[in-house]
Amino acid sequence: MPKVIWSCSHCGTVLPLWLQLPSGSAQLVTLDRRRSDNPLGGLCRAKVSVKMNGLRVYVNGVTAEVHSGRTVFYSRREDGPFYRWSYDDDARQWRVDRVLKSGVSAKMLSSKPWRDIPTGLQRSIIEHYQD
Repeated sequence: MPKVIWSCSHCGTVLPLWLQLPSGSAQLVTLDRRRSDNPLGGLCRAKVSVKMNGLRVYVNGVTAEVHSGRTVFYSRREDGPFYRWSYDDDARQWRVDRVLKSGVSAKMLSSKPWRDIPTGLQRSIIEHYQD
């Protein structure tokens, strides 16, 4: 079954869903929260929590790390590698780089709640971690 990212037309946040679509590729779809075909039964995404096994998102808690005027974020899923997320103004998208364990420490990272992550970055993180 194709992987789909659902984007709430009310609040703009995203959520991965698995729906039957004719195409085999991942797609971004926007569903109106008032419509009966909304897979969340008419609920706004803001009231639904995103659960991705062991996913954590961080910022540098020691020094404010900014690239192109936006906060730099880090992510890690379970005991996997750390990734650094920075916004690229020229490409107008979030860029991800794998970080060596020696490049980050638990002392430097501060956890961020999902709701505080920019919507575009939420989408990029979900796409990155989809199996």
